[in-house]
Amino acid sequence: MQLAAQSQISVWAYYGTAKFGWTPFVIGATIAFYGVLLAIAQGFLSGRAIARFGAVRTAIASLCFAVPSFLVLAFAPTTNVVVLGMVIGSVAGMCFPAMQQLMTQRIPEDAQGELQGSIASTISLTSILGPPIMTGVFGAYADDIGLYMPGAPFALSAALMLVAVVVLAATLRRHASP
Repeated sequence: MQLAAQSQISVWAYYGTAKFGWTPFVIGATIAFYGVLLAIAQGFLSGRAIARFGAVRTAIASLCFAVPSFLVLAFAPTTNVVVLGMVIGSVAGMCFPAMQQLMTQRIPEDAQGELQGSIASTISLTSILGPPIMTGVFGAYADDIGLYMPGAPFALSAALMLVAVVVLAATLRRHASP
């Protein structure tokens, strides 16, 4: 999940410039808009969804939105369609708060720091590996050689998220109650 998210962080400006001719203003505006969407999803909607549907259902259902979001980004013909992909993808922002609730419930109080350290380490590792992977994919498909597809990192992210959904669903069905 975290590795897939590196596509947005690593190639967003390059993708928008290559595919749509975005200006620095449009790049900044889309990043700010997505940030607002994620703040709403994580700060406002996730608590309500967890309270209503439970953390397990919220985690799985919200993460499922990431796959179509990345596919929309990969194949978007216009900036307006990219914005639609961002809206869809922001729903996936509810997954991590739900997963974190499930993890913290299973860990004793005296081990919470270790859990948070493990989570931070995983995010850090994907922050190291993700940019060269995603920019490498972008570079391979956004040049004059072979298939031209600036959205290729997002297609890879859709595949990674599909794997993440399957792993999350299987793990939660085995280890957590709805």
